[in-house]
Amino acid sequence: MPDRFTSREVIALTGITARQLQWWDERGVVKPAREGHRRLYSMNHLTEVAVIFTDGTHLYLETSARQIVDILKNSSQPILGICLSDAVRQVRAGVISRKANTSVTSPDQRRRAKKAS
Repeated sequence: MPDRFTSREVIALTGITARQLQWWDERGVVKPAREGHRRLYSMNHLTEVAVIFTDGTHLYLETSARQIVDILKNSSQPILGICLSDAVRQVRAGVISRKANTSVTSPDQRRRAKKAS
């Protein structure tokens, strides 16, 4: 399973729009690593993106089937602990499924291999 995901992969796996992903990066909601101009997301980032959603005004985090928290409204809250095991399982299943449906070597992997040689 890959340990880093490009913006394009995050969008495909989570259904978020490119603009939402960029906005969250600009605001520090989900802050990816950088490689030049590319944003690279970890599995933790991917999981966060999968459970955060917005109505265009507020940013929400679904903490359970019964609770949704407006994370910007309560931003002074020192700690927000959330069990993400279900979300992690869903994201990993999506990654594994997607990997099984694609070629063995992705274009990114081929480029990295070419640079390394």
